Amino acid sequence: MRKIYKIRFKYFFVIHILSLLITGIVSTISAYQKYVYGKQQKDIIFKYKKFEDNSRFLRTYYRYTGTETGFGFFAPQVKGQGTLFFESCGRLLGLPFETNEGNIRGNCMISGVTDYIKDELEEKYNEPTLKHRFSDLLIQNLVVKVRQVNGLDNKCKTVKVNYKLVEFPPLQARIATSEPKLFDVKTWIYETKN
Repeated sequence: MRKIYKIRFKYFFVIHILSLLITGIVSTISAYQKYVYGKQQKDIIFKYKKFEDNSRFLRTYYRYTGTETGFGFFAPQVKGQGTLFFESCGRLLGLPFETNEGNIRGNCMISGVTDYIKDELEEKYNEPTLKHRFSDLLIQNLVVKVRQVNGLDNKCKTVKVNYKLVEFPPLQARIATSEPKLFDVKTWIYETKN
């Protein structure tokens, strides 16, 4: 019986390492193409990425095992491409973290909270799923924390939360200077009670 478990573990280990390598190579080449050419080339990497995105099993497996981060799994300092902006009474609010670990955990939480947005943009939902409702609760908790940290008084009860994607210019833009662009993806407006 133990031998069967050892064999299963060996096969799983090999399959997991292969999936980690393939995902890392695909994401690295894809990012390289976007950086150098400004867009992803229509090659085998593009076809595999499309297959990967359409496979619910692979997406779930990658999410729970951490494989989706590719080589970024070993580089926790790599910044995400999306960020949340908080605004209240015409003022941009910050959410400073006291430690680097807090900053990393905050970024991971934000990427987890905003993960469903891609699915939401591609598919039509009649009613929010459990993941949507949970993500909304996390954002509400962030809004409360932002209000506390920034010392908002009772006059500013509305907090606008913007999720924006950061697009860095391709390598060709080094010749003609251009800045990274921010693209609005989703906006939430929360009314708080004091």
